[in-house]
This record gives sequence, structure tokens and C-alpha cells, in this order.
Amino acid sequence: MSALIVDEADQLSEELFEEIRLLGNFAAAGRGLLQIVLVCQNEPDDRLNLRQMCHLKQRIATRLSRQRLNREAVEKYIGLQWSEAGAASSRPFTDEGVDAVATWSCGIPRQINRICDTTVLIAFSNATRTVDAETIREAGIEFFLPRPTVAARQTSLEPAPTTSRMEQPVRASSDQLRPDAPVVGSSNPRPSLVKRCLHRSDVRQSRVNGSKSAVLSLNEPPR
Repeated sequence: MSALIVDEADQLSEELFEEIRLLGNFAAAGRGLLQIVLVCQNEPDDRLNLRQMCHLKQRIATRLSRQRLNREAVEKYIGLQWSEAGAASSRPFTDEGVDAVATWSCGIPRQINRICDTTVLIAFSNATRTVDAETIREAGIEFFLPRPTVAARQTSLEPAPTTSRMEQPVRASSDQLRPDAPVVGSSNPRPSLVKRCLHRSDVRQSRVNGSKSAVLSLNEPPR
């Protein structure tokens, strides 16, 4: 039996859903010739309840749903991905860093992958072997993710707001949340992640053979 796996099925139109249903009619000797797997978000539930979709809904034999990962599952997921990548050392994420990943990603595996990949690159640009909560925070701002309001450990994400009545906390504007925005209290803007990695790569290459490596980005022109 062959298999048809449709990813992002929640983006399909009703006409394409009907085409997929017709493909399920192919059978021989009383057995189906094609196994169809639809991978999608939870949004199609409302669409499958429509009257014109009832024939497709009746053919769904098994429905599986994956919930968002909690903090312990996020830690196991990071460890598994780190070992599967062939790393000989232990994961570079601190406990507070794992807390921050779980909070900023909201337990969504795709967001966990994005955040972890970027934080490892940030750690490389900073010449450090550990990924802490501040590095996770920088990655979250890099992707313009919503700032979490509740953290597993308050000190792992943001400094506790002041309780003084005379001093009110200053909220950052949308421009200040940009990765290349200047640091509060500093006159010089912090170099963006791409520029920092370019500089780090140049330094490492010059130490080896005196050559320079090129990194291209859609956000910044090449030097």
C-alpha cells in the first residue's frame, strides 16, 4: 500500500479536499491502495463539520492530536535533538535557559527549533559555550516573538519590575525591540546577529589561513 502525506492540510481548499477524498476510492481485492495522512493544525475541525465535507469526515479512521510541550518535555526534546545532531558534549542550555525556551516558544516544537538554532548561533558569536536565559531572550526578540508574561522562573527571563512608587519601569517601544536597536543607556547600537557572526567568522578564518568567509543575509547587504 502506498501512502500520501499532505502537510499543512489546513491550507487546502474544499476542492482539493474533495480530490483527496476521491483518491481514497482506489481499491483492489477489497483493500485500499492508498493510505492518506493529513497533517494540519486544529483549525480544519470547523471545516470538517460543514455539510459538504461530511463524506470526507466519515472516511477519517484515526485522529491523533499533539498538545503543546510542557517544560519537562521541552528539556527532553532539546536533549534528543542535541544528541541526534551528533554532539559529543552535553547540551549547552542551562536550566534557566530551558525554562526560557519553554516560555518563549509556548511549547510549540517548531518555535523550539527556531529559538534553539538561533541561540546556538548567538552563543557562537559571543564566543561562549553556554546558552542562558538572556540568550534565549535575545533570540525571542530576534524573531519578534510576543514577550511572555508568565515565566517558570521569574529571574530566568526578565528582571523583576521595580516596586517603587517614585520610579516607574520604562516600557520599550516597538523600535527598541528590534535586534539592532541601541541598548538602553548606550550611545552606540549593538551590532546585529549577522554582523557579529561575520566578525567572529572573519577572526576565526584569519587565525587559520588568513582568509575570510562570507555570510549572506536577506536582512543586511553583503560587506
